[in-house]
Amino acid sequence: MEIAGAIVRSERRSQVGGSGLASNTDLSHLRSFTVFGEDVPPPKDYRKQRLLRAIDLEGCRETDHFHRKSFSKLFLLMYLSLRNTELFELPDSIGDLQNLEFFDIRETNIRKLPNSIVKLRKLVYLLGGSLTGFKFPKGIRKLKRLATFGTARTRNVHSLQEIGELVHVQKLAISFCCSDLSLRMLEEISALLSKVNDSLRSLKILHWADRSLKKALDEVASPPLLLCKLMIRCRLYELPPWFASLKHGIKISLFFTRLQLEDLQVMRNLPALVYLKLGYESFVNNDEDLVFDRGGFAQLKFLEIIERNVMLVFYLVHRQKYNFDGLKYRDYTFVDLDVHKQN
Repeated sequence: MEIAGAIVRSERRSQVGGSGLASNTDLSHLRSFTVFGEDVPPPKDYRKQRLLRAIDLEGCRETDHFHRKSFSKLFLLMYLSLRNTELFELPDSIGDLQNLEFFDIRETNIRKLPNSIVKLRKLVYLLGGSLTGFKFPKGIRKLKRLATFGTARTRNVHSLQEIGELVHVQKLAISFCCSDLSLRMLEEISALLSKVNDSLRSLKILHWADRSLKKALDEVASPPLLLCKLMIRCRLYELPPWFASLKHGIKISLFFTRLQLEDLQVMRNLPALVYLKLGYESFVNNDEDLVFDRGGFAQLKFLEIIERNVMLVFYLVHRQKYNFDGLKYRDYTFVDLDVHKQN
């Protein structure tokens, strides 16, 4: 049944497109609500839709605010996506979503989570933040079921200690905005990674200032060796010693790390590496080629190289069937390696 741009299926699901919903449309029976289209204005208050289990407003540019009590009656809601909307802040009523398990605020302008977020004890996935991340309140450690958390902005020792208590986290993204990390913070970063080493499968670390973060990574007592994905965006100048033991590492992305030629040799010996992204300033240019040869990178299938104003993507094809000889781009040499190149 079509009602003013809404499609209601089996009296349970509503998908909104076109001109949006009429103000008198009865949505009290809905279980799921999805908006298609950037310019479709969705409701700002959901207190009358108490049966909702899922709300998906991804990409809706008309979503820039909510009524302060908008979510206060949605006790059954389990899924909420506000991704790629114009939101700058969240109402405190977000804490009333006692059954919420999935919450996505990526690609929004939200830089701070409300204090009430710590009431979401069933939350499993909390995705959000830009490269600088979001500030989170005291008590985030209470969300013991969190498996995905970040990008979280950390500014002090206490915030790191709170993250360290999320012992079931599998995917973690953290950013450090302070220019200089104190010795106490560096010690706590090392301790945090040791605490979550058994569960952690994906790690993203971002720091915009000096090379002090390397000390914290070097001194992790029990490194997260079960990592499958790792992204580092900070100055290291040298890989941490446990990097060579990432036997499960499938995807690695590096930005501004300013590594040396020897570090490439470490990566070429990683047995499970399939995807390698070398971002801007990932390696120091010392007039030496970075060589990708058949002797290493046994499982590599995708190589992306990003430099200033240029991006190269190489698709590595089946090595037994094809031969490749002599491709070279600036400081990168590919020797007897099977490659398809896409500019």
